[in-house]
Amino acid sequence: MGCASSSPVDAAAEARSKEIDKALKEDEKRLQREVKLLLLGAGASGKSTVLKQMRYIHAKPFSPDEVEDYRKIVFSNLVTGMRTIIDTMDELGMAVQPNSRKYIAFVDNEPSLSTGEDFPKKYLDALRVLWADKGVQECYAKRNEYALQENLPFFFAKLDEVFAPGWQPGHEDILRVRSKTTGITETKFQIKGDVTFRLFDVGGQRSERRKWLSVFSETNAVVFITALSDYSSGIIEDLSSNGMVESLVLFESIVNSQWFVKTAIADVLAEQIKDPNQQVKPYFQDFPGKPGSYNDALEFFKQKHLSLVRGRDAPYLHVTTAINKHNMVVVMSAVTDSIVRDQLRSMAII
Repeated sequence: MGCASSSPVDAAAEARSKEIDKALKEDEKRLQREVKLLLLGAGASGKSTVLKQMRYIHAKPFSPDEVEDYRKIVFSNLVTGMRTIIDTMDELGMAVQPNSRKYIAFVDNEPSLSTGEDFPKKYLDALRVLWADKGVQECYAKRNEYALQENLPFFFAKLDEVFAPGWQPGHEDILRVRSKTTGITETKFQIKGDVTFRLFDVGGQRSERRKWLSVFSETNAVVFITALSDYSSGIIEDLSSNGMVESLVLFESIVNSQWFVKTAIADVLAEQIKDPNQQVKPYFQDFPGKPGSYNDALEFFKQKHLSLVRGRDAPYLHVTTAINKHNMVVVMSAVTDSIVRDQLRSMAII
């Protein structure tokens, strides 16, 4: 009787097959330890600020090039912010004081800064005089009516510092910088031992949302950011639309989406309702709380969000101020704990 024997070619193929199987198992194990997390929310809701805080919290410092980019954006925030105020004053029939008029041309013509170039000194006096102008301050008080960035008082209070030769933005400065997010950015964090978070930040403006679909697949968790201060504000794309209503509509579409049926969702209500003079009732007639009560307003908006959830467990709901690092550590630790727990449960580890 004869006996069959494997040829050298068969042995090599079998060995290669085993290597592939081993690699596939290792990839599967690695993917099980990865959490794909999306940061979603309406435009200017604070998503990028949360991402910046996550980088600080998890020791992923900004590169010198990134810091330089933020430095130049500070100058742009000051100039474009003032230009927005001046343009709005024109629309409202308001005017600056006579001694301020000569400086308007400065904000109408913002120069581009080269890498390492200090802020132009002539803009220091121009911005200082315009910010102190009575008409400018009166128009600034109406900022909720025309979608003005909220970081202007912070940077105008330190004009001398930011215009000093060689100035570099620090932690809090970078958190306060505002720039429109376009496209999709991915940042990785190592959290809870060997669990890796792949965090995707996507632009929240209406024109950017068509790009969201490309990152929806295989998502483990969504962190949806709502800016509480938007209850009395319009949105950049449409000042006649209420920012909170826009966010609620977007939240409803995300939390009930077929894409996220098995996805953990956390809703972070970012930023406190800051101005006691801007009551909730004029913007939300169904508000039952006391005038000026932050707690009543907070509970009202919490319930607004929860009432939109259909056919799934309620999302984890947290309240924070995005620029407060200690607060963010506590909240994002709770968020990540919840997400990791759900991920491990889905893997039958717990």
